[in-house]
Amino acid sequence: FVEQMVALVADSSGDAVTVPPTIQALLSARLEQLDGAERVVLQRGAVEGRIFHQGAVQALAPEESQLTVRLTSLVRKELVRPDRAQFPGEDAFRFRHVLIRDVAYDALPKSTRADLHERFAEWLNGREGDLLEPEELLGFHLEQAHRCRVDLGLVDDRTVLLGRQAAGRLASAGRRAFDRSDMPAAINLLERAIALLDEDDPVRLEQLPLLGRALVESGAWQRAKAVLDEANDRGRTTGDPRVVADAAVELCFLSLHSSNDVTHAQMEAALAEAAGAFEETGDEAGLARALALAGRLPFWRGDMLAAIGQEERAAAHARAAGSRAQELEALSTVLSAMLDGPPTVAAILERVEEVGTLTSGSSGADVLLRRVRADVELMLGDIPAARAFAADAKTLAEELGLKMILAIGIARTIGQIELLAGDPKAAEREIAPSCEFLEAAEDWGHFVSLLPYLMDALFPQGRAEELAAKLDHAEKYVIEEDLDGQVGLRRARAKLLTARGDLAGAETLAREAVERCEGKTNVLLQAGALAHLADILQQIGRPADAAAARARAIDMYERKGCIAFAERLRSAPDVVATG
Repeated sequence: FVEQMVALVADSSGDAVTVPPTIQALLSARLEQLDGAERVVLQRGAVEGRIFHQGAVQALAPEESQLTVRLTSLVRKELVRPDRAQFPGEDAFRFRHVLIRDVAYDALPKSTRADLHERFAEWLNGREGDLLEPEELLGFHLEQAHRCRVDLGLVDDRTVLLGRQAAGRLASAGRRAFDRSDMPAAINLLERAIALLDEDDPVRLEQLPLLGRALVESGAWQRAKAVLDEANDRGRTTGDPRVVADAAVELCFLSLHSSNDVTHAQMEAALAEAAGAFEETGDEAGLARALALAGRLPFWRGDMLAAIGQEERAAAHARAAGSRAQELEALSTVLSAMLDGPPTVAAILERVEEVGTLTSGSSGADVLLRRVRADVELMLGDIPAARAFAADAKTLAEELGLKMILAIGIARTIGQIELLAGDPKAAEREIAPSCEFLEAAEDWGHFVSLLPYLMDALFPQGRAEELAAKLDHAEKYVIEEDLDGQVGLRRARAKLLTARGDLAGAETLAREAVERCEGKTNVLLQAGALAHLADILQQIGRPADAAAARARAIDMYERKGCIAFAERLRSAPDVVATG
């Protein structure tokens, strides 16, 4: 009977099904025909889930003295079947189909569900060591108990306590999900925790900045700003300096990328204030976050050596706090600065190996490590290896829901690989959607840095004019201190002028790009600007000047170990190495 019923329902997702009323009614009728004691056992098992344990059922039905007999009967009637236990010394069972579990559970009154979920959480509490994610599971059952009581209008001290207990467990699980870079899970868990608490509850306030950070990583910037603004406002109202400082750090990040009227001086002052608040409260992890973002400011200004030093200091504070996730975040910026700065390819690879010993193998830091390896292989000219590392980075980022990393880092790397491989159409396919994503998210800081690479893909296809309007738009948002954005937009605009036949105007912009890089330590950006200038000078008919600019670029690439970029300039001086 059961197999005939469930065969009528499409179950493509495994657990998520829509039950036609006729099927639900037939299953309900079948369960109503069970012996009363068997029905109780089935319903208690349903509280745990599709898989349940005999010990849990006994805890939820202590009056049942013949539990083994009841379960054997349910197996014989093909309603459940034995399964692998998650707890040592236990027998486990699985509902033959999720529909059976749902119908058994739905037959319970909400008052009974509330009591049973709470009692199951008590049973589970002593077995946390046997579970991978005990906080999430405990949080779920406490959350269900709280929700059932609220639905019944039982908003008393017990209900409030259940809500707080559930929120604490869910928040803890959400923090762990964030630390392992699982942003969809982190957002889900943190939002559920926050929804269970009063607006000014200290536990709720502590979770708001973390939720904001998770939303930023997932690309939901408008939602992130609303959450962070609330954290800032309520933190000030309740006099919680740590919450205010935590929100301030992430709001600084958003301001730097979404507003064109902020300055690094303003952000440095705000971050220094936040760092001071963390120091006063003894929050080493918070101090590490503030210092890590402060370290990105010289990175964005093109001072890679200063950025490396500041990020190393941030990593040290994170280690002192025991925050591996925060340490890896700082070290990720160190690697990015090494990649663009003076450190050699050999030094970068050595540091990649060192940082790799600290990662889980499936975190945001691992995405960065794979992307850096792709960039290094590109510098060495191994296109297949570069593609393989970039593909691995992209796959992992997609699994973790790291939409911002996909758009701002991986798309750029894959685009550069395909450009060096001579396939601008493939580069466009990767970069164009990311530009659209960043534009929709109003992440102008990253948008202005990625857009020039789209020009690199369109220019050889004779389609430079298609970006004219977007370049005008981007130039409204690039801030003065953003070296990558300032240089990149000049390079892109110069290509547009080249396509229009205005080589003199293109030379002016290309020289401005080179001048912007002088005195900075962003080696790849400077060498790329010189290579572009050399290309324009060659077209103008000034081969001596072109050779001088090209020689400087080749020297920079060779000292860094960028064999492929140097060789490309030597063998094809009329082709631009984008770096």
